[in-house]
Amino acid sequence: VLDQEVPKEEPITFHFLAKFYPENAEEELVQDITQHLFFLQVKKKILEEEIHCPPEASVLLASYAVHAKVSALLWNRQG
Repeated sequence: VLDQEVPKEEPITFHFLAKFYPENAEEELVQDITQHLFFLQVKKKILEEEIHCPPEASVLLASYAVHAKVSALLWNRQG
């Protein structure tokens, strides 16, 4: 990293991305935060059309995203 041209501004942000995609993310990615970051990366790649996602799968994934968002909002209200 020291030999790379890294901007000197503060704060420095690093992005660590998956190079290979596991067959079953829930089994192969053990830590919750790793799963969360992995799914955020996949979501971004689908939205940027870097990964092909059939329309049926897109609708299913979108429903999961909405469910997770609404559940988090309801959880925050109760807590």
